[in-house]
Amino acid sequence: MRLVTLRAGFVAAILLWPFGAKAADYALILSNRSYDNAAAEPQAASYDSWTKMLRGAGFQVFGGQDWKTEDMIRSVEEFRLTLNEGDADRIIVMLSGRVVASFNDSWLLGREYRGLSSVNAGRYGLSLAELIRILETHQGHGLMVVAPSWSSREGAGAGLRVGALTLAEAQGVAVMTGPTGMVEPVVRDALLAQNRPLGRIARNLPKGVVLRGYLPDDIPLGRGGDGRADVVPQSDAAYWSAARDIASVEAYRAYLNRFPAGLFATEARRLIDAMENEPRHQAEEEENALRLTRDDRRQLQQDLSLLGFNTGGADGIFGRATRAAISSYQTSRGYADTSYLTAQQRGRIQREAAEVRVDQERQDRAYWDQTGAQGSIQGLRTYLDRYPNGIFSQTARRKLDEMDRNRSEEAAWNRAVQQNTIAGYRGFVQAFPNSRYVAESRDRIARLERRNADLAAIEKAKTEERAIAGNPVSRLMVEQALSQTGFDPGPVDGIFDNRTRGALKSFQQSTGLAVTGYVSQQTMVGLTREMSR
Repeated sequence: MRLVTLRAGFVAAILLWPFGAKAADYALILSNRSYDNAAAEPQAASYDSWTKMLRGAGFQVFGGQDWKTEDMIRSVEEFRLTLNEGDADRIIVMLSGRVVASFNDSWLLGREYRGLSSVNAGRYGLSLAELIRILETHQGHGLMVVAPSWSSREGAGAGLRVGALTLAEAQGVAVMTGPTGMVEPVVRDALLAQNRPLGRIARNLPKGVVLRGYLPDDIPLGRGGDGRADVVPQSDAAYWSAARDIASVEAYRAYLNRFPAGLFATEARRLIDAMENEPRHQAEEEENALRLTRDDRRQLQQDLSLLGFNTGGADGIFGRATRAAISSYQTSRGYADTSYLTAQQRGRIQREAAEVRVDQERQDRAYWDQTGAQGSIQGLRTYLDRYPNGIFSQTARRKLDEMDRNRSEEAAWNRAVQQNTIAGYRGFVQAFPNSRYVAESRDRIARLERRNADLAAIEKAKTEERAIAGNPVSRLMVEQALSQTGFDPGPVDGIFDNRTRGALKSFQQSTGLAVTGYVSQQTMVGLTREMSR
C-alpha cells in the first residue's frame, strides 16, 4: 500500500508539470533616490540602469523612481495582477532607497514620508514582507533584490532601525541584499548572462552581498536553463509528494537530504520542527494548566535547587536556567525531556524535596546539640559556619550579638571608671541605656557634681577670706570668736592651721553654711552674730 502511494505521488507530480508552456519574465523595479524632506540618495539604484539591463534580458518591467507610497502600491497591485493572469517564469523584484525595519517587517519608504515611527511606517512605506508573500505564490520563480541606502545622519524613527530586517525564508523564494553597486553585477553577469543556478551564485558572492532562501544548485531561476528544467523540478515535486504521503520526520529529512535547497525545503523544516516539538508543546500546555503562581514557581525553584538541580536563583521566573534544571531533573528520573512540568512531576519534586528537608532538619538539630547549644562563642560560630541559614541560625546570631554587646559594655565601663569624669559616665549611659551599671553611673555623676560644687564654693570662700581676714588682726578676731562660741581653734595667734580650719568647718556646718574651712563673708557675719549674743 505504501509503495502504491509513493508511485501515485510521483506520477501525479509528473502529470501536473506543464510541458511546453511558453512563460514570460517579469520585473518590478522601485528605486527612490529623491525624498521631499531629505537630501538625495545617490547610493540608491538607478531605475533606468536596472530597466535597461532587465529589458535587455527579455523582462517586462513595472515600477518607477522617486515615487510616493501610493504610487508604489498601485504599481505593486498592477504587478500582482499581471503575474496572476500570465504564466510567469522568472520574476525579479528590485527595491532600493531608504529602508527601515521594526521587529517584524521592513519598508521601502515613499518620497513623502515624515514624522516616521513604527506606528505609521506602513503608511509611508511599502512592506517587504507583503512582496515576499506575492513571490511565494510563484514558488521557485521569484528573486527579491533589496539594496538599502541611507546616507543621511537622520534617525529612522521611534521603534525603527535603518536597513532591512533579515527577512524570514518563504517557500520557494530567494532574497538577495547588499549595496546596489555590488548586487547589480551579480544579477547582470551571474544570473542573467550566465543563467547560473542561485545555489551556485550564493557560493561566490562578493563580501557585503547576502543571498538566502530557495537556492537550488542544479536549476536556474524559473523553468529555463540547460535542458534539465523539465526533469529536476518534477523529481523535487514527486519526492515531496511521497514525503507528504508518509508524513514522518524521517521522510521529511530524506527529502531535505536529497533537496537541501529544494522547492519545499522550508515547509519540510517547519513540519519537522512541529512534529519534534509536539511533546514539548503538549507539556507546555499541561504546565500552563497547573496555573502556577509566582510563589508556586519560586517554591519549585527552591525544591529543585535543594535536590541538586541549579535554577540560578528562586525569583519565580522560569527562565533558561530553570528550564535547564527541569530538563536535567526529567532526564535523571526517566521522564521525557520537555523542560515543562506535569502535575505528576511537580508532586514528585515536592515529595522528594520534603524528604530532603526532613533529613536536613534532623542533621541540623543534631549539629546544634553538639555545637551552639553549649552556648560558647566557638560553638555558636562553628554551627553558623555549617548552617548559616539553619534552624538555629537566628538564635546563634542573637547570642553572639549579646556576647559582643556584653564584652563591649564591660570594656566601656572600665574606661569610664578609669576616667572617673562626669562626661565619661554620661557617655557610658548614652551608649548602654539598659546596662546594669547605669544606676552606679548616675550615683558617681551626682558625687562628682557635688564635689565640683564644693570645690567651687571653697575657691569662692578663699577669695573672700583674703578680702575680709587677710591680716593678722582680723585672723585673731576670727580665732577669738570661734573660741568664745565653743569651737576650739587652737592657740589664738592669728595663724590659720589645720585645727583652725577644722573649727571653721564645724562652725559652718552647725550654722548651715557652706562647709569650706575658709572665712567667707557669710561665715564672718555668722561669727559676729554669735559673739553679739
